[in-house]
This record gives sequence, C-alpha cells and structure tokens, in this order.
Amino acid sequence: MSFDWRLYIKLADELINLQRDKSLAESYWRSAISRAYYGVFCLSRNFLLSKRITIPRKNVHWFVIDRYKRSFDQNKKKIGIELDRLKKDRIDADYKDRISINKNYALRSYGRSERILQLLQNIGAV
Repeated sequence: MSFDWRLYIKLADELINLQRDKSLAESYWRSAISRAYYGVFCLSRNFLLSKRITIPRKNVHWFVIDRYKRSFDQNKKKIGIELDRLKKDRIDADYKDRISINKNYALRSYGRSERILQLLQNIGAV
C-alpha cells in the first residue's frame, strides 16, 4: 500500500487550525504550507508517472510544474500555475527566515492546495 499524499493536505489543515502550543504558531503555519505543497506536488507527479511520463532525477519540481503549465488542457494548465505559486509559498516558508508567515498566508497557501486537489480530481488523477 502506498502513502496517500492527500493526508499531507489534511495535516496542513490541522497545523493551521488545531495548534496545541500557541508559541509555535509560525512554525505550525510554515509547516502547513510545506505539507500542503508536497501533498499536491506528489499527487501531480504520481499522475504523470501513471501516464508513463519519465521524470528526470534533477529539477523534478520544475519539470512537473512545467509539464502541467505547458498542457493544452485548461485544468492541467491551472494545476501547473497554482503549483508554481504554491511552490513559491513553500520556498518562503521553508527558507526565508526574514519574512513573517502568518495565519492568513498559511490559509491562502492551503486554499491553493485545495484548488489543485480539485483540479487533480477533475482530470482523474485522484
């Protein structure tokens, strides 16, 4: 049985809304953004793999996002665009310690992951 990457999206929701230690709030929000991204990224990647598309070992994230963005299918194109935006959010959350990540930022990113998940459902990826 393989891991269900949708659980990362569910975890992101819990990290945003069910915080036990309020002193860790920004850490929860940063982690939520990261989990939301990786959840939909892995679902998107796995769909390409199921279509026998070879994904390179280097620049995997760029390849997957670009593949969707270049599609003629509007749902796939939207997946690529939203995934690219969410990746930028994830980079901010994971690496940029000089910017403040707040609940609204995390909720916006989570909303992106939900939109991507819906688009993936529309194309039969999940």
